[in-house]
Amino acid sequence: MEDINSSQFNGKVLVSQNNVELSTFNINVNILKNETIIQIKKPLYGNVLKIKAIQGQKAIMSPLKYNKILNLSDYLNENIEHFVKKCFYNNMLEIDQQIDSHNFKINCKKDGDKLNIFIKYEEYDLKGFILKV
Repeated sequence: MEDINSSQFNGKVLVSQNNVELSTFNINVNILKNETIIQIKKPLYGNVLKIKAIQGQKAIMSPLKYNKILNLSDYLNENIEHFVKKCFYNNMLEIDQQIDSHNFKINCKKDGDKLNIFIKYEEYDLKGFILKV
């Protein structure tokens, strides 16, 4: 993993629930030395979800209703920043495991300057691409 102080990424993701497409979103990820900020946006709506993650601490999500909707396990919630950094700074990352009785799968693969991502958590799927700014 390369040493970083800060990096910014932008891209598009498609979110589906139980194999039914919900919507496409713009995503902005700012990786700083000690924290990661993920913003999921929709044109004309602005920020739909903002996640501020600090390694070893529970992520802060706003609006707060997403804490209950996503129902992240404590382990995932406290390790979002770790997973994001591993995904964004390695050429490939694959995880497929059961964590605290929750199904969790992540697949990240670099294709030139583009990072293709797929995340499955319970009935939610997120797939898309991200480019470094």
